Amino acid sequence: MSHYIIIPEDYSKVQQLQTAIEKLLTCLTAGTIYYSFDFLPDGKEVLISILINKEHWQVERELYPVASSVFQNYPEFGFELFSCDYAEDALRKGNLYFLQHCTLGKFAYANCEIGHPVYPDEAIVMLSVQRARKLFKRSTEKIKSILFDFSRCLEYENLTEAFYILHRALELLFKQAAILLKGKALVSKSIALQQDNLRQHAPEMASLFDPANATEQELLTMLDDNYWNFKRKKKLAGVPKNEARAVVEKVMLMQKYVKQRFEAAAANCEKILRKENADGRSENDFTVADDQDKKEEIEEGAVAEHNSDTKEHETDKAIIVRIITSLAETYAIYSIAHHNLFFASQGIGSLETQQDSSHYYLLVFVKTIPNNAQADIAYAISQETQGRCKATPLLHTLKSVRRDKARQRYFFQNAINGGALFFGNWNGKFPFDIALKTERNADKIRKYWQNRTFIALALLEAEFTIDNDNVDELKVSMLHQAVEQLCLGLIFVFLGYRPNHFALGYLFDLCDLFTPLASDFFPRKAKEEAAIFKELCRHASQLRHSSLRFQYGNNTMLLERRCKSFYKSAVQLGEEEIERIDKGNN
Repeated sequence: MSHYIIIPEDYSKVQQLQTAIEKLLTCLTAGTIYYSFDFLPDGKEVLISILINKEHWQVERELYPVASSVFQNYPEFGFELFSCDYAEDALRKGNLYFLQHCTLGKFAYANCEIGHPVYPDEAIVMLSVQRARKLFKRSTEKIKSILFDFSRCLEYENLTEAFYILHRALELLFKQAAILLKGKALVSKSIALQQDNLRQHAPEMASLFDPANATEQELLTMLDDNYWNFKRKKKLAGVPKNEARAVVEKVMLMQKYVKQRFEAAAANCEKILRKENADGRSENDFTVADDQDKKEEIEEGAVAEHNSDTKEHETDKAIIVRIITSLAETYAIYSIAHHNLFFASQGIGSLETQQDSSHYYLLVFVKTIPNNAQADIAYAISQETQGRCKATPLLHTLKSVRRDKARQRYFFQNAINGGALFFGNWNGKFPFDIALKTERNADKIRKYWQNRTFIALALLEAEFTIDNDNVDELKVSMLHQAVEQLCLGLIFVFLGYRPNHFALGYLFDLCDLFTPLASDFFPRKAKEEAAIFKELCRHASQLRHSSLRFQYGNNTMLLERRCKSFYKSAVQLGEEEIERIDKGNN
């Protein structure tokens, strides 16, 4: 099994902690394990959070007894078990347990062979705390709405319903507390069991109804009985109003306890984050402020100098960072290549105009990729800089990088190590070690290249066999697909990269990083050439409801010739590069 364990050397019981984890791993298959020294249950030195692979769908029933048998010999260590599915959903909702004990805790263990989808250490704490506050407020409002009818029930002596209302309010409050303190709520309608569930984590809540007091234990029984009596439309006679008022006081006290615990947890998360940012140890959760002063602080700390250090370039970087971070939740932005372009033009009867232009190739890591994000980013940057700055963004989520890291490790390592950091909103953690050198596999590259060129040739030959006069739209669509295949092949051969955006203009820009071949065969600067290129860019989906008719004429024949010549030149270029890679490896 491929895994590793990381335990702090400065902890006094490091050996016991490592032994406990190793014993646990002999009994169950964990995905990742985190440990925390803060926000702990009473009497515990360390809280261990264990995330289990998806194959175990009954974590409590199957694995909790197994883990308990291991940790019974280590009373100083507490533990909680979670399925990866639950942890992922809880993180999305802003569960403070995972922020406290995983994101702001310590990473102890990872099994590299388990491809589970949840990585708590990547959660953005400030954003998650805000989400948690919103959800807590919503839950509190729900409890208030439940209690709204209590006075009416007392007035009309509907005491069974009154106890039912109090039961619902207490159940939600105990579940709020359990999610905060244990990461998950207990699925039970019994208030007695809900209270006992928090015995090690919150003594004040566990003794809300004193177990040693017979009167208060009767109140607990009354709560549970009246809940089911109301559900079954039965009435319980002889319930005094004073009993209900006594339970109301317990509800108010429980609300106070839960609010105090929640506010303390949220405040501690923010305090730790502020301290880490102030010390310069972590920027994982630093959220980009809207005011310009904070933007300048981010740029001073995270924007690396790239080429000349002029004021104009600094402005371009600031615009790029602002546009991208406003469009998507961004982890990092790297400039992996930068071309300075110069244009000179002279209109009829006018003076010559000159313009400097910069073209940035940006590797961007985001949480999720919005629809049409690449085109929106490129357009917004061009518009805001009035054409002074052009960008080709390469957007990726960390999940997609993990999923495809075996095939694109070479590209990401070279791009990050050789690129300039424009923006950093994480602590530099990456799905794999970017410092290690990765050798390229010429056989795998050749196989991918042969697949792309075979498909491209098949499309070109099929297009050539169509000789009807009214199928130009179909023929151009096939040419489009053939050129796309060739571009994808070239990009992978030269860069080791597989784009997730496939507009031809975007692919041509990527090809320009290593060869001008695509731009030479399909120029886009002149108005007439741009119109021909636009015809080539018609997507196959546009055939779905189109009526075939003669449209392009001479332009179609011109594109046919260019595509066939491009195929021959691209094949020769790709084969030469693969040979070079093969010789370099040998």
